[in-house]
Amino acid sequence: MEKTTLRSLVLLTIITGSIFTFVACSSNQSATTSGNAAVNFQPVTQDSGVKVTTKYADGTYTVDAPYGTPGGDTAITVTVSVKDDTVQDVNVVGQANGGAAKRYQGFFIDGIKSEVIGKKLDDVKVGVVNGASLTSGAFNEAVNAIIAKKA
Repeated sequence: MEKTTLRSLVLLTIITGSIFTFVACSSNQSATTSGNAAVNFQPVTQDSGVKVTTKYADGTYTVDAPYGTPGGDTAITVTVSVKDDTVQDVNVVGQANGGAAKRYQGFFIDGIKSEVIGKKLDDVKVGVVNGASLTSGAFNEAVNAIIAKKA
């Protein structure tokens, strides 16, 4: 039987989604090896029994958001899918009939997904998206309406 002195060692490693803790003896202690490793191998489960609560109900929510432009009033329809308080998908449909409003709504629609998908619903607030500022304001109002309903 071989005696091995090990320095203080605590190594936390994540292996295939599970957390394992490797613990060895302190520098003034020794461990005995006889074909097995000199460290204690103790799997730690991620399910600690703590319940995670979400603020918003999972689901898909649609809100019409009217707003004014220099060319007249228009609106967008915003649909947001939420799971675990996180935006999973977003869809915006512009209601402008033409002109600059229709063009800016198109710019906004082309860029909005990359701005919000993966964010917590409470953290969704966009500024100018692809040059569209008025559409961004209407989008923020739509998200605020969803939040106010506590989804």
